[in-house]
Amino acid sequence: MVTQSPAAPTADAATCLTGMSIPGGFPRQYRVQRYDAATGGWQLAATSTSRDEAMACYHRLLRGGMAARLIDYTRCATGI
Repeated sequence: MVTQSPAAPTADAATCLTGMSIPGGFPRQYRVQRYDAATGGWQLAATSTSRDEAMACYHRLLRGGMAARLIDYTRCATGI
């Protein structure tokens, strides 16, 4: 699932929720990304296996005025 701040570039202003999964028996991971306007792309801000920690980072970025998104990987191959 991707939770994206309304300030981030999207097709609409609504929060975007998208399911993600990769085959395998890997533990659930959460990745927090921030949008870098200078490069026009997303940069990794944090990773965690704890949703609470990831949400805390996501909200810190939003409070700091940054566009951010939280990606909830059901299964994520980290060796790729």
